Amino acid sequence: MTNSSLQKSERGCIQISTYAFVNSLQAELSFAEHLLPLRNSIPDPAFVVGAYGLNAAAASAFLASDHGRSLGLPSLTLRLFFHVRGGVPRPGAIDRRIAAETGFLHLARLEKGYREEIRQLVLGVLRSTLRPDVYERTERASLHEIMLLHPDTARAVLIEDPNLDVVVHPALTSYRADSQTQGRLINVATVRASRAEQMEARVRYLEHIRVRTGRLH
Repeated sequence: MTNSSLQKSERGCIQISTYAFVNSLQAELSFAEHLLPLRNSIPDPAFVVGAYGLNAAAASAFLASDHGRSLGLPSLTLRLFFHVRGGVPRPGAIDRRIAAETGFLHLARLEKGYREEIRQLVLGVLRSTLRPDVYERTERASLHEIMLLHPDTARAVLIEDPNLDVVVHPALTSYRADSQTQGRLINVATVRASRAEQMEARVRYLEHIRVRTGRLH
């Protein structure tokens, strides 16, 4: 997707951010090689993830800057613009119909019945991976609490429903600066890497650097 087409469809785009730590400026970077680190998460090449929303971008940028200083490397902000094919839903509750029409799911904005449906889906994924006593505690938790402990289950939501392209959910950051804490709570977006035709990425302040999108090859 070109800059001009993105500008024309700005209202239909979301922006997610991550950070690259490099010792020299490069002509090209891969967004998928520099994904935002999350607590209790293992990267999957089929998905990209980054900070979503102004508050999350500001908080993660601060942590990334500290992390870069600890490495002795500058922190470059990578911004991914993702075109939501049905447009970002207007403020209000998101039900199954709206999610299917737009491809966009924000877990904090779900209609009550749909939220419970998603929670049961996530629990079904976790049932075979958690010890019985841990699962019993998890079963009593809210969807928000479950996602904080198991952010990778956002992928299961995308896999379950082929109409969805992106899931916005809470997560805890996992930069070195977070090592003495439980991590910073932010909103992140998990996006199908296969939707490269709906993506464009740039380096903030260094737009001459090309940023590849899509799956990590």
